[in-house]
Amino acid sequence: LHSPAFEEHNDLHEKYHETIALLTFDASEYDDLIPQKLLDFLNHLWTEHLLVEDMKYKEFIQSNPHS
Repeated sequence: LHSPAFEEHNDLHEKYHETIALLTFDASEYDDLIPQKLLDFLNHLWTEHLLVEDMKYKEFIQSNPHS
């Protein structure tokens, strides 16, 4: 995808992957706070990333279907 700010957006995805890895590791260590940490993470992912950050690309993708 060749769009404005792609690198910055890709960095956000890398941070989400890191967070998932850390939560997975913490879960393997029996961290009692994992359920709340996971809910907080997913809430942020869905409300901020998917509904805000990803939507920034909607118009670009619709107007450049072969990018």
